[in-house]
Amino acid sequence: MIQTVIEAILGTPWWAWVGLAYLLFIGIRALKPSIKRIQNILILPTIFLILSLQGLFRSFTLLNLTIWLFAVCIGAGFSLLLHKSISIKADRINHLIALPGTRTTLFIVLFIFAVKYYFGYQMAVNPSRIQDFSFNLGRLGIFAFITGISIGKFSVLLYKYFTIPSTNLKKTNGFG
Repeated sequence: MIQTVIEAILGTPWWAWVGLAYLLFIGIRALKPSIKRIQNILILPTIFLILSLQGLFRSFTLLNLTIWLFAVCIGAGFSLLLHKSISIKADRINHLIALPGTRTTLFIVLFIFAVKYYFGYQMAVNPSRIQDFSFNLGRLGIFAFITGISIGKFSVLLYKYFTIPSTNLKKTNGFG
């Protein structure tokens, strides 16, 4: 067992470790309050949506589309519940949003890395898994769920951005 884990780690391409380092950077940075341009909060949901749709269209069927839509909706609903109480500040004049620090981003990016690593490892050691219906269904569903989480958070932030009073964030740090 431990030998298999060591072989998996040693066989991991270097770029996967660079990706993990970047995801850790994003997650750790999200622990602190920050002020971002409103457009920047659209980046991750867009990336997740594109990658998820690529997976869907690689093996498109009506059943896969149904499962994908269901998983995106479940992820978005979960995310709406998770993020509904988030407190932000909005600056609609300068197009800025002040976000509190959160551990959620770190958890989600580590979860994404672990899931991608698992499925990549499974396909590397057993390439025939790509033909396995339940394997592909699980992969499609999990990535659609993650996409839904990202879309849900973006939706909450955007709704709050446009419904709370605007305040000038260029003059303050956004939280004090």
